[in-house]
Amino acid sequence: MTGNTWTIFKKELLDTLRDRKTLMFMLLIPTLVTPALMIGGSRLVENIMKKKAVERITIVADEQSHARYRGVVHRWFKEANQDFIFRAALNIGLNQLAQQDEEIPAPSPEIYTDPVVFEEWLNEVGDYMTEALSGEDLRERLSEIELPEGSPENSSGMSLGDYGDTMQLFVDFYTVGLRGLAFVDFETPDSIDAPSADFVSDGIPEEMISQPNGLNIAAAIKSKKIQGYLIFEEDPTESLTNESRTMPVTLWHDSTLSSSKEAETRVSRVLDRTGKLVVISRLKKRDLSPDFLEPMDLKGNTNLASPSQEILAAVGGFLPYLVIVYAFLGALYPAIDLGAGEKERNTLETLLLAPQTRTEVALGKFFVILLASLVAAILGVASIAISFYYIIPASVMAQANIQLDPMTVIAVTLLALPPAAAISGIFLAISIFARSFKEAQNYIAPMQFLIILPPLAAMLPGIEMNWKLAMVPLVNVSLLAKEFLKGDINWGYYVVTFASTILLAAVCIGYSVWQFRREEVLFRT
Repeated sequence: MTGNTWTIFKKELLDTLRDRKTLMFMLLIPTLVTPALMIGGSRLVENIMKKKAVERITIVADEQSHARYRGVVHRWFKEANQDFIFRAALNIGLNQLAQQDEEIPAPSPEIYTDPVVFEEWLNEVGDYMTEALSGEDLRERLSEIELPEGSPENSSGMSLGDYGDTMQLFVDFYTVGLRGLAFVDFETPDSIDAPSADFVSDGIPEEMISQPNGLNIAAAIKSKKIQGYLIFEEDPTESLTNESRTMPVTLWHDSTLSSSKEAETRVSRVLDRTGKLVVISRLKKRDLSPDFLEPMDLKGNTNLASPSQEILAAVGGFLPYLVIVYAFLGALYPAIDLGAGEKERNTLETLLLAPQTRTEVALGKFFVILLASLVAAILGVASIAISFYYIIPASVMAQANIQLDPMTVIAVTLLALPPAAAISGIFLAISIFARSFKEAQNYIAPMQFLIILPPLAAMLPGIEMNWKLAMVPLVNVSLLAKEFLKGDINWGYYVVTFASTILLAAVCIGYSVWQFRREEVLFRT
């Protein structure tokens, strides 16, 4: 950098830092706005999930269908409760999650024989859980449950501590018993009022309309007053003993409404888990092992990639995209202002009269734009990385045990330099070619697709780094960053990638300098 170029650089940098739009896109958006949106979005999702943990839904069912559905949940509970580990996990989970002054009253023996008493007990447990989980994250609360030392052993000599995920059994109880029944309010079909006059019945299946009070129920689902209509045409007690057929169950719902979709999910999980236990029961009657249904099983825990490598591979596909997006935003307004902006302010002529070459003027402006681009990219990625520490639970971070080699970090960081230089060069050339600030914006707007879309290649399945892709600018950067972060380091690819991207940057800078030398471009208005 010559002395004149350095002088131009300092002058343009000072003017750039005085511009509010530049500061907003270079500093404010990367460091504050994006992380705030990430953290705010994660908190919003978290609050929604907390509410869903104890959310009550309303399902329409006649008394017979309600009783049969209750019987299905009761059957699941009786079958699951035969497992010693399930009983122990249920007792520990209820007592530790409730955190009340008094423990949840022990259920009476009738809950194993009377489905109505069972449902009443479930509702009582549900009330405790509603209060205990209000505003709480169920996953975090479950992770806090501790198994007592010296856990009792079952007949096989195995204790609670011998099971890998004991609390998953309590999650099943929560999913089937509480969310599937205790957190469900049932209404009878004749209790649903007629729809309002503006209700349009077009698109409602004839099968639904033919149900008792079917049109009114459909209108109630559409208007979010209820979440579903459950029909059990057969008695599960009899149908499930017939091993040669499948018992039909109908749940009318609207999948475009989140609460109605939730009703379908809950009923589906109840039937799925109960069905699995029914299958196991049928196999036992025939003296067959559950392995009868799984003649082959692919062994787990055979992945050579560590959790850290898996996470870095996923992040590596997204990180280059963020770098180029922030580089784009950081260079946008400084480039437009230092070219087309100076034309509008009539200050470009004064600068050209100073004792320096036009090449030095172009390079001075270019380095200011490059600096703004790099600062935006580095600050943006750094702020997002810091934000993840507030989004991802500490237990997950500890389990991932992310490890990065300092040399890898430096090498990946240097990859951001050529794309930023190319973006800065092409933006300055477009800016100096445009007659006005607005015209420059119109020219640059379509460029975002050519600049931002190629890095998405790293997120596409099946796309991996090779010598051909190493020569494709922007695509090579995203793929190489992904490979480096997950630990697959190939310095040959790195040299080719860096060289091809530097060549693109040099072409863009050269084009920008050439534009500055053209009188018809500099002084056209």
